Amino acid sequence: MTCCAIAPRSSVSYRSLPWLLTGLLLLTGCSRPVELAATEVLNEANCKGAEDGLQLVSYSEVAAMRGSTLLGMTVAAEDKESDLLLLSLSKGQQPTAGYHFELRDALLDEQTATLLVHWQQPAADSALAQIITFPCLVIGLESGTYTRIVARDQNDELLGEVQL
Repeated sequence: MTCCAIAPRSSVSYRSLPWLLTGLLLLTGCSRPVELAATEVLNEANCKGAEDGLQLVSYSEVAAMRGSTLLGMTVAAEDKESDLLLLSLSKGQQPTAGYHFELRDALLDEQTATLLVHWQQPAADSALAQIITFPCLVIGLESGTYTRIVARDQNDELLGEVQL
């Protein structure tokens, strides 16, 4: 008796085994997430008016978060369909400096686009300015066939969700 011997079963034909394995590989291959094009549009320590969680925002709302206006921006420009969705991500008010986001990846899995971010918190023993901050990250995400966008941190914690 060898360690690798397989006892034949009457219900499985060994001639059909390659087809079965090919089918399984195709099924599992289709469920892998695909990378989406995404970029950090704004990464600020003090975003004015940014709401907690994940929100769809316009160009003028991004400018307002910075406390400025975008040159040449008109209402008509915002009404045009864009190939880029703007999303704002925030965890609200923070007690000191040293908090920020970093976009790590954007993936598409069936109908859900997932934004993977790193949420950086200062070390407990660090000396920081005692100033209230409102860190946010604005992400530009390519339009697609997805119907839901979620943002998750490095611990797989859900930071926000948007239904399209």
